[in-house]
Amino acid sequence: GGTYHARGTTSFTVDFSLKYSRIGAILRLLQLYTISMIPHLVVLYIYTILSGILGFINQIVILSTGRCVEDFAQIAENTLRYYLYLETCVTGIVEDRPEYAGRERIDHQMQLNLTYPLKYSKLLAALRLSVLGIFIVTLPHLVMLWFVTLFVPFVYFAGIIWVIISGRWPNPLFMVLTMYFRYMARISAFMIGITDEYPPFRFE
Repeated sequence: GGTYHARGTTSFTVDFSLKYSRIGAILRLLQLYTISMIPHLVVLYIYTILSGILGFINQIVILSTGRCVEDFAQIAENTLRYYLYLETCVTGIVEDRPEYAGRERIDHQMQLNLTYPLKYSKLLAALRLSVLGIFIVTLPHLVMLWFVTLFVPFVYFAGIIWVIISGRWPNPLFMVLTMYFRYMARISAFMIGITDEYPPFRFE
């Protein structure tokens, strides 16, 4: 946050680790790793509610002024980062544990960096406040994301098995999951109103 761009930007990266924990992979495969994430899930739940309320207020402010309350946008950004910390850690492409409340950590394996629009679109703010409007606008991406999500469990399973065997994530599968989460980050940032940048129709 704090940096500005014409319509805002979403940058998501995951550093490829040369060595992944076999024990961690076994715990993930048995779904035992998810249990260790329960405290994080509770905090994320609270943050999501708070972020939703402040995000709603922010869209009303944007509708009248074209500007956002940056502190509110920062909470939404941290909530999105927190969610992605958890998702990437549970799937196993990130070994680093999540940072509580989605705080930025410069040496964390996963990085989400957002820039905010110089001036927010009042039309998009109105669509977000209507909920249905922003859903319709983003529907092509949501359909595409849904189709890709169907394949994610198979990619995850194959990757985790390979980590148990070799201690490494297969690079092609790692890249697929990284691109998937990047796509999800762009859609989410647009829908909840952190950026006005419409997500591109490509995996990269």
